[in-house]
Amino acid sequence: MTEERLLWFLDLVDRARQGDAAAKDIFLVILETERRPVILSKLSDGDVRPVDRLDAHHDVIVKIHKTIQRLQVTRAYFRYEDRIIKDVCRKWRRGYWSLGESLETVQQTSI
Repeated sequence: MTEERLLWFLDLVDRARQGDAAAKDIFLVILETERRPVILSKLSDGDVRPVDRLDAHHDVIVKIHKTIQRLQVTRAYFRYEDRIIKDVCRKWRRGYWSLGESLETVQQTSI
């Protein structure tokens, strides 16, 4: 991401967190398209199965979209996004464990 694009993105995040509906809609599209490869990669690193990653990606987007107003400092957005991704990964891993699957099984199916 170029510096100019980063500044534009952070401005969009700032407007979205302040409740600008149009900015939130554009922000949602950015999360679904441009941020998708990054989010999917982090979900993979967090041991979410390939078959579940699109659903987990959707979970991340919904959670960010619903809670963006809680972000206090716009420059902290990427840490905020990482925290939400980690929370979603934990949720999916707990689901695997509750089904009686070991972490090794989950990791082997992620490869």
